Amino acid sequence: DRPRADAAALSAARNVHVVDGHAVHLPIGPREHLARARVRWVVAGHRQLDHALACIDALPQVSQAVAGRVPVVVDGGFMRGVDVVKGLCLGADFVGMGRFEGLAMAAGGYAGLMRGLKILEQEIRISMALLGAPDLASLNSSLLQRAQSLAEPSVLSAFPLLDDY
Repeated sequence: DRPRADAAALSAARNVHVVDGHAVHLPIGPREHLARARVRWVVAGHRQLDHALACIDALPQVSQAVAGRVPVVVDGGFMRGVDVVKGLCLGADFVGMGRFEGLAMAAGGYAGLMRGLKILEQEIRISMALLGAPDLASLNSSLLQRAQSLAEPSVLSAFPLLDDY
C-alpha cells in the first residue's frame, strides 16, 4: 500500500506523525511517538469510499489528542478561504491546499497563482468577518455547525458556477 508506505517513511525520516481517514478510528498513536513527533499531519485518505472518514471530520479528534503539544497540519480537499477557516476552527495550525495552487498555476502560471492567493486571502478575511472573528486566535469549533449539503459533492464543487462558463 503505497500511501501507507510513504506515510511511514515520512514519519521515520522527518519525525512527523501522519494520520489518514482510516487510521483515525484507531487510537491516535502511541504516547511515546506523540511525544517525539514535531508535527501531526492529517491527510485525506481513502476518500474514494463514500463511507470513509474525511480528514476534516478526523481533525477535531486529532487536535484534541494532540492538545497543543505539536502543530497539526490538515490537507485534502481544501479549495476556498472558507475551507481554510473551517480547518483552523477545527484545530489545524496549518491547512494544505495543493490542488488549489496547482489549478491556479495551470490557469495562469505565476501570475495566476498570485491572483489565486490574493482571492484566497480575501475569502479568508470575509469568512472571518462573517463569523465575527477579528483574528486567527478567535477561531474555534463553537463558530461552526454542520449543514446539509445543497449539491452532490465533487472535486470541483467549490466552484458551483464553473459549468456556466
